[in-house]
Order: sequence, then structure tokens, then C-alpha cells
Amino acid sequence: MGKTSLSNIAAITDGVGNDAYNNTNHNGEAVNEWKEHYKQTVLGMPHLVSFGSHFFHEKLRFLVLPRYGCDVQKKFYEFGRRFHPKTAFTLCYYIIDILEYIHSHGYVHNDMKASNLVLGCPPGEREKEFLL
Repeated sequence: MGKTSLSNIAAITDGVGNDAYNNTNHNGEAVNEWKEHYKQTVLGMPHLVSFGSHFFHEKLRFLVLPRYGCDVQKKFYEFGRRFHPKTAFTLCYYIIDILEYIHSHGYVHNDMKASNLVLGCPPGEREKEFLL
């Protein structure tokens, strides 16, 4: 589907015989506990379907995420390289919450930039932004 400076992006569909990932739900309890502890109703953390590694000339690590919409970089260009202050503050609010969550679990985001922050709207939640 695409390629970033550090990774390839591929679409995986259910039922095609591709055993590159196991369909394990890793979302849920940890995120819900964190939201409850910090009295948050939304954590802009994407649903993590699965993760793992594969050897192909070298060890490759991967995440399996649902398909999301466009990235923040594209929206930034779409709006003439300016965000309304409320939009910028909202993005910052979500980004700080997500980074606090992943750091509290011993992880870091190694390539933080607008093109790696994806927006998505799950069915029934049209107004919420989800970032990665």
C-alpha cells in the first residue's frame, strides 16, 4: 500500500490464507485501565490487532492496525499549511496523552512526525480523531 522512510505499509485482509499475523486482540484492558485511572473518556490510541516479527534477510517487526484515514501532514497541506489554534491544541492534547500512555508501558515512538500521525473515524464516532 505504501512506504515510509522506515517501514513498508501493507494491507492484510482476513481469509486470504496469510499467516503473517495471528488475530489476537491486544487492545482493551490496559487502555481501559489507563483511561479510568486518568479519568479520560478517549485515548487517541489506535486499536492494536496484533504484532510480531518475521525474518526476511533481517529481523522485521510489524504491527497490525485497522485501516485509518489520512495523516496529519496531508491535512496540514490541505488547509494551506495552517491549523486553527483549536485544532493544533486538540492534536497536542491527544499526542501528549498517547505518548504518556506508551511511555508508561515502557515504549517509545521512534519517528514522531505529522506523516506518522493518522486520523480515523470508527463507525459511530465521526467526531473523534485517532492518532498513531
